[in-house]
Amino acid sequence: MTALLALILASPAFGVIVGHNGALGDGRADLRYADDDAARMYELLQAGGVDAQLLTTFDAVSQEVFGSLLAQTRPPTLAEVERAVAKVRDQVDAAVAKGEQPEVYFFYSGHGDVEDGEGFVGLDGGRLRRRDLYRLVIDGLPAHRVHVIVDACKSYFLVGGRGPGGRVTPYAGAFPRRRRAWASCSPRAPTPSRMSGRRCPAGSSPMRCARA
Repeated sequence: MTALLALILASPAFGVIVGHNGALGDGRADLRYADDDAARMYELLQAGGVDAQLLTTFDAVSQEVFGSLLAQTRPPTLAEVERAVAKVRDQVDAAVAKGEQPEVYFFYSGHGDVEDGEGFVGLDGGRLRRRDLYRLVIDGLPAHRVHVIVDACKSYFLVGGRGPGGRVTPYAGAFPRRRRAWASCSPRAPTPSRMSGRRCPAGSSPMRCARA
């Protein structure tokens, strides 16, 4: 944690933190801790001086634990994600204009899946698809570095994908420079996996991609 805070404090940094407990409508149950995960990440980044935005809806238990954050949260909808990223884009543009090298942190915790070869994660009333993540964050933000952290089932496919014949696309090969991603579930084991260790079946190791 000390090393992460040192990295954050070295540059102006901005964050979008998203947590969504809701199911995807496919029979899976709601989660219990995605809102907590988002709140903890928000607190960590704030402690490191990151100007972060928190998009989540706390359940009854989490409202008691994170009561001090209630006024700072907005619902985890696609519209709010787009609004949050638009604010970050303005902040990044202003920092770059001053000659700074801003960093951006995008964090998601919740349910994820794959449809027609494209990964997506659940939002309140919608989805964030891989194409959305690239359009808004990975390709869409002119930050010096962008860090993407995804804690969801099949999370690899939100940043990676499958090529012809179902072959897994090389994780780092096609990833943009100065863009880094951590996914809680590898393409070889797309079963439920949580970075927090609550549900980590054998073989579902996290994946990391980095282009310097």
